[in-house]
Amino acid sequence: MKSGFPYLNFKYHNARPIRKLLYLYHGQYLKIVLSIILFAIKNSPVWILPVIIVRMIDIISDTKKYALHDLWVIEIIFLFIILQNIATHTFYVRVFSGALNKRADNFNRSSSSFNYKRC
Repeated sequence: MKSGFPYLNFKYHNARPIRKLLYLYHGQYLKIVLSIILFAIKNSPVWILPVIIVRMIDIISDTKKYALHDLWVIEIIFLFIILQNIATHTFYVRVFSGALNKRADNFNRSSSSFNYKRC
């Protein structure tokens, strides 16, 4: 029986995982790509902070070579990275949850009108 709702007509059992994912998020591709980019930006402090911490240790341990000004510059960069993480995380959650809610809404709408038959 063919349903008027595409989510019920798709054969999930034999579909490849990526194809299944693309089918479930049909029409939400821009939000998914944007959320992947935002996730990479959001997690960038994890990659940058070790380098900054090593630089801070170098500045603190060798006071003859570095001035106190260098430490303040590193701390401002550190603060900027943490603040961008908060803003980017908020935007990431908004975009990604919008795509998830749209998918769930489409799936619920298609499954609620389906007549289930007991075997």
